Amino acid sequence: NMADFGDELLKIVADQRTPKQGKKKMKSRTSAVLNQSGPAGSSSLGGISSSQVEVQSGSPVVRQPPPKRPREDPV
Repeated sequence: NMADFGDELLKIVADQRTPKQGKKKMKSRTSAVLNQSGPAGSSSLGGISSSQVEVQSGSPVVRQPPPKRPREDPV
């Protein structure tokens, strides 16, 4: 879940920097995530960027164990 959450954060930040048409649903999700993270503002963005670094450094470790399981199970 943490790896997926990190990917979602990356997508959200990318969408914010380069808004594309047809992603209104993502914007609604983004507002919800920002509200959960904290007050909407530069402080929340800073928190997301710092958390991204932690997720990126941890994602490879999380993705190494799965090879033992068959990829039939969507994680």
